[in-house]
Amino acid sequence: MPGRVYRIIEVREKTFECSVHGEVKPVKITMSDLRAALPEKIAIEGALVNFPSIKCNDMRKRMYDLCNPPGIKPGDRVLIKKIEGVLGEYEGERLVLCVIRPY
Repeated sequence: MPGRVYRIIEVREKTFECSVHGEVKPVKITMSDLRAALPEKIAIEGALVNFPSIKCNDMRKRMYDLCNPPGIKPGDRVLIKKIEGVLGEYEGERLVLCVIRPY
């Protein structure tokens, strides 16, 4: 799916010719786990949730990458795999650091 972040789990031996990239090898991929800030009230390990829109538009702030993880948009379904700890109060929300995966 375009715009997602993937992890390569296997590189196949067979090669193919591609008119754009030359010689290529097929790979087996999976969605990558990502670290993200989530409101504490929805952060439950094992839960499937819609990724919330957290107001963090200043790219210089430390929280920006956690509030806007690569490949995830507000409303996307994500699986909360693990809760790593409390990040604190931010923009009126108590946030926790989670490991998530697009679902």
